Amino acid sequence: MTPGAVCAALRSIERRVHTAALVGTAEKHVRSYAWPRPVRASNLDLDPRGVDYALFEPISDEYGTVHAETSRIAVLKAPPVALLHRLLHAHKYDEALRTLLQLHVLDTPLSALPEYNDAARWFAAHGRYADALHWIELAPACAGLSRQFRAAMQQAMQWLTRAPLTERSEHAVLQKACMYAASKGYIDALTIGMTHMYRYQLWPDEGPIAFWESVAQAYTGTAPKWQRLANRVYHALVRGGGHAHAEPWARLASAAAPDASTVDTLRPTRDPMLDARVSEALRAGNLAAARKLLLKARATPGVEILASLLCAAGRTVAVRDGARECATGQFLRPLRRAILQRNCALWYTALVRAREKEHDWLGALRVFRCRFVPVPGLDTHLLDAAERVCPPRTQTESHAAASLANSDARTAAHRTARVRLDTSAYLLGSVLRALVGCCAQDRALLYKLYAHTLSILRQPRLASARAFEAFIPALSAAHPAGFVGGERGTMPSMWDMLRDMHGLRVSPRAGTWTMFIQALVRDGTHTSWQLATAILARMGGNAPCALLPETLVLPTATLGVYTGVLQAVLPQNTAVLAQSRAAHRARTVRNMLDDAIARGNVDAKEARAYAPMQAQLAKLGDGGHSAEDWAGRGV
Repeated sequence: MTPGAVCAALRSIERRVHTAALVGTAEKHVRSYAWPRPVRASNLDLDPRGVDYALFEPISDEYGTVHAETSRIAVLKAPPVALLHRLLHAHKYDEALRTLLQLHVLDTPLSALPEYNDAARWFAAHGRYADALHWIELAPACAGLSRQFRAAMQQAMQWLTRAPLTERSEHAVLQKACMYAASKGYIDALTIGMTHMYRYQLWPDEGPIAFWESVAQAYTGTAPKWQRLANRVYHALVRGGGHAHAEPWARLASAAAPDASTVDTLRPTRDPMLDARVSEALRAGNLAAARKLLLKARATPGVEILASLLCAAGRTVAVRDGARECATGQFLRPLRRAILQRNCALWYTALVRAREKEHDWLGALRVFRCRFVPVPGLDTHLLDAAERVCPPRTQTESHAAASLANSDARTAAHRTARVRLDTSAYLLGSVLRALVGCCAQDRALLYKLYAHTLSILRQPRLASARAFEAFIPALSAAHPAGFVGGERGTMPSMWDMLRDMHGLRVSPRAGTWTMFIQALVRDGTHTSWQLATAILARMGGNAPCALLPETLVLPTATLGVYTGVLQAVLPQNTAVLAQSRAAHRARTVRNMLDDAIARGNVDAKEARAYAPMQAQLAKLGDGGHSAEDWAGRGV
């Protein structure tokens, strides 16, 4: 054999030996991790009866020293907890439950593990609700847990709510689960359980208020989340027909106004410039540009801006977007999807407002009854009576008419299955306007509606000036002299409404006083006109007048106030305006506006650019103000 062959043979032998050594090392490495490492004080073999009694043997110091590094995580757990941890990780839930029950018999203290939430979910999903309650009782506190284990507790509570409603034993399990969830701070799971319980009246024999107070004592979370839970439970109680318990519960649910918290949440996301740009696009008739601005903006649009867009789109069948034309429903679908993801109530509130602005009273009431929580005091009998006396509306071929037809095609079960939204003070004002529009010709029903409204507004979260503004035009048109008169009669007057607002601690805003001034102007008497000018002068910043008390505090007059007064003063037919009393009164209002501009209460540049007011001033024979007049006022 040549020397080269000998060297090649030696290298081959060396390679084989090295490979064998590596294989042996790898096999040892894999074998070391293939078998579970010994848990502290455990022989890895369960007793046939289900309990490893070696867990209760004393632990030697030598064992703890030798295995301190290799079993560091296991050393942190007590032996019974380590056994349950291993069984739950192996998804052996039946064995884990059997072990848990035997440990309970032995009065063994057990620390909390996040895996208990998974076990509770598993047993609840398999219909073993009483077994799931054992793990909910042992679950750790919500603070510091990951989203995975918090979601497991929510899902366990959802499975508990699917128990048959006729089983009283399952009701007791749900009640105890809610108590445990409250004591451990699982507010989301508690909301699921409590809303289901109060929706179907599954509370204990002591009643809903007593059970609520016991849950409140056990609750360990924050106050704002608890207040939101109170509102959710109250709405569930109303939806479930528990009107007998709704009146005392309203005091619990209205301790903090939910619409105020919503406004505080949305206020940082509001952008006034966005509303101005969208309004300008709507005035130009460019619906595509308005939709594009709303889709691209991260800010939340105002309800009035969104309602104006829905009004303009509802009058059409198709909308032109550049060179193409699409159906109105298809045009609005992306905007609807985007707004529903941000704030579901915003879209439907704007939809009710749009129907009300278009004088589609029945359409506004239909959206309200299908999508919002019923308001205590505004019962279905009153709504049905208002809909029966509503004057018929001419049906046109439009997107709004098509939406109404689609709503009629839905079944009653489909309507009742949809999630209801909270009724805000703004929405209540629009609903009352629609109701007043329905029963404007029926005075008896109109007065009954006003009396019901006063009872509704005793809830602080629903009290606002918008609710009273809904009645002013109809009541003043029904009997102008009686509305502005000071004596009490069968119908509420302007002074009765002011007393009611004062009793409910509602301050009239500028729009409210504008409607009162319009009612005084339409009365036509000299006394009413003097009172109207005195109120307008006080709002404009003039010296106090003898007709008004000095303690009366009025809001500052805006351009909208002067425009509204001019609309009431000037007739529609401008041919008879010259040298008439209306022209004289209109010039008086214009002089008050000039005084407000001179004092700086109204900006001259904004007055010049305010198109609605300029349109009213143009009806005068002298054309309102010329460019030189505005230039003399600093423009």
